Amino acid sequence: MKQKKEPNPENLYKRRASWILDFYIKGQRYTENLGPVSKSRAKELRDKRKGDAADGTLVINGKQWLNRQWVAEVETAAIEDPMFDVAMQKFLDWYKAENAAYTYKKYALTASKNLKAYFDKYQLSQISLVLIEKYKRDRKTACSCASGPTRDEGSGDRCTNCKCLIKSKANATVNRELTLLRHFFNKMIDFRLAKSNPFRVVQQLADGSYRVQKVKLFKEHGRERYLDQEEQQRLLDQCNQDLKLPVHGPAYRFQVIGAEVYALAQRGFRQRLRHSPKPICQKWRHSDGSTVG
Repeated sequence: MKQKKEPNPENLYKRRASWILDFYIKGQRYTENLGPVSKSRAKELRDKRKGDAADGTLVINGKQWLNRQWVAEVETAAIEDPMFDVAMQKFLDWYKAENAAYTYKKYALTASKNLKAYFDKYQLSQISLVLIEKYKRDRKTACSCASGPTRDEGSGDRCTNCKCLIKSKANATVNRELTLLRHFFNKMIDFRLAKSNPFRVVQQLADGSYRVQKVKLFKEHGRERYLDQEEQQRLLDQCNQDLKLPVHGPAYRFQVIGAEVYALAQRGFRQRLRHSPKPICQKWRHSDGSTVG
């Protein structure tokens, strides 16, 4: 005996492998191809679309349900989409007015020169996550010519043969440039000059899930931190007798050398600063003459 076909869920039906959503709300019809998702996922999307339509967040036939009536969707202003160098100049004008002069000169202006040199031939809509990844790779790739890098007038810091940088840039340098570029795109969205930020791309897959792609920064070395007097004493208190001299000795050596250099500078003997101070042999001494170890 032939089995009865299971009925479709409410407002849902299948067309080949895809689920189709079709429902009416307040006299308006809404249809959407949900793709080849499971039946349970299709039900979830159906309930979400109906809730969004009732809340007025879902646009149906160019209208939204607001204040118990259908209201035509307000058209947003068009995106200008200028060339990169034009948009960067607008960003720098804004950045200069909003930040300190030193920050603008040492950070924004310096990083923007390298960004302009690479992206100046593109419009903002043409700059993608893949293009930014190529920029990262370009800044970290140094010349590998067998005969060594060659440089002509006007070539700048690049080899004339392979067009690569003569010396690759440090991770921190590239990160500062990428951080400025990310800030630049966020501000261009506010200025209605760009539609989205290519540093973060969200893509909906066929099963209804989302894939997020991001531009990752390079790993940097942590900043050096020096112990103060109290922390030094706590460290020495935790050391046994065998460790005290190796830990304690170099610290006092640098203190004595620094004190000698400072004393020479105060007395006016600038020429003696070229020579190293006499090494301290055998035992390390405090300023009061007592020894360590």
